Amino acid sequence: MPHTKLIYSGVNTVLWISSLKEEEIGLSNRILEDLASLLDASGVSLKCFEVNSIQEMKWLTTDLSFRILQGMRPIIHLDMHGCETGLQIVKSGEIYPWSYFCNAFSIINRLSKNELMIFSTACFGLKMIEGIDPVARSPFSCLIAPQSEIKAGYLADNVLSFYKSLFETQSIDEAFKKTLGQPFKIFSSHDVFLVLMSAYYEDHCSGMRKITRREQLLSKVVDAGRARNSQEIKFARSYLKSALQFDEALVKKYSNYFLGPEDKFEPSLDLIKQLAQLRRQKKLSAPKKHREKGGL
Repeated sequence: MPHTKLIYSGVNTVLWISSLKEEEIGLSNRILEDLASLLDASGVSLKCFEVNSIQEMKWLTTDLSFRILQGMRPIIHLDMHGCETGLQIVKSGEIYPWSYFCNAFSIINRLSKNELMIFSTACFGLKMIEGIDPVARSPFSCLIAPQSEIKAGYLADNVLSFYKSLFETQSIDEAFKKTLGQPFKIFSSHDVFLVLMSAYYEDHCSGMRKITRREQLLSKVVDAGRARNSQEIKFARSYLKSALQFDEALVKKYSNYFLGPEDKFEPSLDLIKQLAQLRRQKKLSAPKKHREKGGL
């Protein structure tokens, strides 16, 4: 799957969002001191925000939207704790659900023209993908996050090295390969879109599932009194057969929702179907929210 090769043009800020235990702040501050010098030499500003409640997180994301409209082009860094259900707000003891995060940053990424990179050091940060709404804009263009728990020593050794490599090479992929490994993963919005579309194809547009879906929709048409005789039912079935085709027009429609019309990504139908086949073999799983919603 494709990843974002280059750092986005015009990045001018690293926005460091934190919520840590008292004993963890010292390590974070040491990383920030070195990072500030590195960014200053690259002409990039560092802005730090500590969030102490879900309400403060909401205020921050609203403020960030206005800042982007005024010219900020940030990389979002989450220096927080995470769990399978969301980000942990240490002071309030609240969990900020991944779905809330994705809804808020969907707006921010749209304002950023699908050029928002998120680097999360929160444990289970990759679970963010499960909060994605498949018919809204992706909450990021590039996500780097761990899929499980992560040790503080690993962050001390590698976070600064990642940023140094990122601004030296101007390549997200290159910096990731040089400095980060397990449990971190890198996903682009293109990757997530392919997963979503392959899940949609497998669940609704192939084999007996496609026929079952068509007949269920036909039953609703008949029950609503919109097809009252055999001729009208035949016409309705023919219409549904045509309307439910999985084709390039459908993929483009949902690509515009998820990636935005300005995105030039053109996913191949063959690739989507190949990924659906892998999913059937349990080598690829769809984001949880997509399964719960029953498709796009």
